[in-house]
Amino acid sequence: MQDCKYYTLKNCFGLVSEATNYMQVANSHELGDALAKAATESTPIIPIGGASNVILPRKWQCLCIRIGMQDIEVTEQDDAVLLRVGGGKNWHELVAHCVEQGFNGLENLALIPGTAGAAPIQNIGAYGTELQEFLVSVELVEIETGSRYTIDASSCGLAYRTSKFKHEWRDKFIITHINLKLHTQPKVNIKYESLRKSLQTKHHGDISPKDVFNEVVALRQKILPNPQVNGNVGSFFHNPVVSAEHFIRVQNKFKDIKGYELGDGQVRVAAASVLEALGFKGYQKNSVAMSPQHSLCMINLGNGTQEDVLALAAEIQAKVKDEVAIDLSIEPRIYR
Repeated sequence: MQDCKYYTLKNCFGLVSEATNYMQVANSHELGDALAKAATESTPIIPIGGASNVILPRKWQCLCIRIGMQDIEVTEQDDAVLLRVGGGKNWHELVAHCVEQGFNGLENLALIPGTAGAAPIQNIGAYGTELQEFLVSVELVEIETGSRYTIDASSCGLAYRTSKFKHEWRDKFIITHINLKLHTQPKVNIKYESLRKSLQTKHHGDISPKDVFNEVVALRQKILPNPQVNGNVGSFFHNPVVSAEHFIRVQNKFKDIKGYELGDGQVRVAAASVLEALGFKGYQKNSVAMSPQHSLCMINLGNGTQEDVLALAAEIQAKVKDEVAIDLSIEPRIYR
């Protein structure tokens, strides 16, 4: 078990944050020891995965616990396969492994940063696929009591880019494993228009899960900034939902703003198109900016701080509210 005082953590956004203590646990026994130690010292506990969807403060008065379990257990079941995956497993590595093994379904979720344990928190989704389609259950430990539970996916409040882990369960549990059910038959999901068109241009016969995986990787690398070059956490704002009548008013003012009908008279607005219409693509404030590649991605220009991030976010939110009467909510979790 790694234990070091005043641990300096630099996440995908490149914000340097100093936690008063840090532990990386390799198994359930070490996790129990870490929780017991924190309880005796009355130290607040913050679980963290790949730190790919968080905005960190300069100073963090907490015990930061990172799950190190990366095991994968496989059980065959008729035309499906059940996977029990350690919460510390790199998500993209897991998807690549599944594609190579012929375990199908996750290929649309390739190249999403973070760990398997963090995936249910966000209910990660991309190119027409969401984690909830394949998640069976989540194994977790309650931070306050150390009690262990296995919770069905249906009880986790999974919805578009959210779950109970982002709200009423935030920082109350540590996810140690996730359980997935995948196909062994080569089913593919190419409902997402840009993905389908790109694949059909390159493939004139059957499209395999590996074809989908490769194309998703190529598309993400093309449109999203590389966090190794400019720190970022992917999409910074949620795509808001408005009434169809409201969306008509928005398009009457800014015809290039896009939306997708959800039924029941509601439209999910493409936040990227809103920011682009309002001139925020490539817009810089202090040491952060909205990416010139993708207007929904905020990037660190090198020395950004949490204060810089929140100042730019507030400016954008105020402008969007003023111009189109839409409330933009921030997607990554903010720790202060």
